[in-house]
Amino acid sequence: MAAPIRHKTAIRHTIKALTCDVAAWRTLRISQKGADTPPLLPTRRRSIPRMATASLTDVVDPTLVLLTVEEAARRLRIGRTTCFSLIRTGELESVMVGGLRRVPADAPAAYVSRLRTAHRAA
Repeated sequence: MAAPIRHKTAIRHTIKALTCDVAAWRTLRISQKGADTPPLLPTRRRSIPRMATASLTDVVDPTLVLLTVEEAARRLRIGRTTCFSLIRTGELESVMVGGLRRVPADAPAAYVSRLRTAHRAA
C-alpha cells in the first residue's frame, strides 16, 4: 500500500529540518576527529512550524451577535472539530445564515452553565 501523499509545504519543512540536523551532526563528527576539543553538540534544530493559536489576550467584541464556529471554539478553549461535534449533537446552539453556520454570542456561556449545573447535580 502506498504512503499517503503529504502537502508540499510539509514535505519542504521536513526536508529543511533534516538538512539542519545533518549539517549539525556533520559538524559534530568533524569536531570529534579533531584534537582535544570537546565535541560540539547540535545547537540548532528546526521543526515544522505549528499553526497559529489564539492567545489568552484575545479581545472579545461585545457588539457581535453571532460568532463563527472558530470564534466560539476559541472562547470555549476547545478545538474546531470538537465545537462542530457539540453543534451536531445539539449541545451548543447554532443557526444557519444563508450557507454559513453561526453560533449565537450567548450560546458558549449557556453551554458552560449547563455543564456546571450538570456537574453539581452529579
